[in-house]
Amino acid sequence: MDFKCCKNKTTKEIKNLFCIVCANVFHKSCSERNVFQKLGQHKIICSKTCCEVFEQGKNNQVTLEQLDTKLLEKNEEIALLANLVEKLKHEILQKDIMHEKKEIDNQDVVQKLNIEITDLQNDLKHKDNHIKRLERGSQRFNEEAEEVEEIFNRKIVEFLKTIEDLRLKLPDLESQAKKMIEDAGFTVGKAHCAIEAKPPVQWNKGRASIYILRTAFGVDWSERLRIIYVGDDVTNEDAMMDLKSMAATFRVTSSHIIKISAERRVPSTDSVLTMLKWVERHLSRRKLPIDPGNYRRNSMAKSITSAVQIEMSMQVPGYSSPPLPSKSTNYLGSTVTPVFSLYVF
Repeated sequence: MDFKCCKNKTTKEIKNLFCIVCANVFHKSCSERNVFQKLGQHKIICSKTCCEVFEQGKNNQVTLEQLDTKLLEKNEEIALLANLVEKLKHEILQKDIMHEKKEIDNQDVVQKLNIEITDLQNDLKHKDNHIKRLERGSQRFNEEAEEVEEIFNRKIVEFLKTIEDLRLKLPDLESQAKKMIEDAGFTVGKAHCAIEAKPPVQWNKGRASIYILRTAFGVDWSERLRIIYVGDDVTNEDAMMDLKSMAATFRVTSSHIIKISAERRVPSTDSVLTMLKWVERHLSRRKLPIDPGNYRRNSMAKSITSAVQIEMSMQVPGYSSPPLPSKSTNYLGSTVTPVFSLYVF
C-alpha cells in the first residue's frame, strides 16, 4: 500500500485515513499528513483541489439521481425489448417450421405447375397449327373478297346509273302525278318526299283541331284549357297557324333552316316524350278544382284526369278510310303515325 504522507511504506497501522475524493491513504499518526478537512473517523479531504471536487459533486448529486432514474427507465425498456426479442425468436422458429412445410407444399405445387406447363406447350403447338391454317384460309378469303369487291363496284356503278336515270325521270313522274290528282278533282299537297291528294273541301288540321276542342270542351275552351300541339309534317303547319296564341305549338324537326309556324321546335319524338313527362310532373304538384258548371254533357269524366290526349285521323265526308287502331297508352311509340296530336291539360 502506498502512503502519500511519507515514504515509510512498511509501517503497519490499523487506523489509516483516506481521501474520499482522490482515494489516497495517509498514516493517522504521521506528522507529515496534510489534512485539509476531516469528515469522519477515517474519511478526510486531503487538499483544496479535492475539496472543490467534493463541493462540485454535491451540486451534481441531483443530476446523478436523475440519471439514475433515467437509467432505471432504460433498464425497464431494455427488459421489455428483451421480452420482445424472445417473442420474435419464438415467432421466427414457428415461421421456420411453417416455411419448411411450405417448401414441402411448394414442391407439390411445382410438380403440378410443370404438368400444366407441359399441357400449355402442347396447346400452343395445336394453336400454332390452327393459326397457320387460319392464315391460309384468310389468304383465300382475301382473294375472294377482292373478287367480291370488283363485282360490288361494278354493280354500284350500274345502280348509280339507274338512280341517275330515275332522278332524271322524277320531274316527269311528279308532273304526271299532279295531273292525275288534279284531273280526279283533288288538290295537290306537299309532304315528306311525297305528293298528297287533298279533297276539295275547306278542311285542314287546324279546323279539325278547333272542331274537336269546341265539341269536347265547349265554346269557351280557350279560356279554361291549356293546349299543346305537336306535329312533324308540313300539313301540321295549318293547325299551328290556326292555334296561334291559343296553344303551345311544337314542330318536330332537327333542322334550323326550315321555316315553321310553330312557337318552338324539338329535335325528335324523344324530346316530345321528355317534355310531356315534365308537364306531368309539374301538374302532379298541384290540385285543380273541379267545377261541374264548367263542363258540357259527359266531359266531366274526361276532366277528372290531369291530362287528356286526343289522337285521331280526320275523315272527309264522302271518302272511305281504313278503321282506326285500338286505343293505346303508348302514344309516341305506336307503329301507327297519327296525323296530329293534341295534348289537353
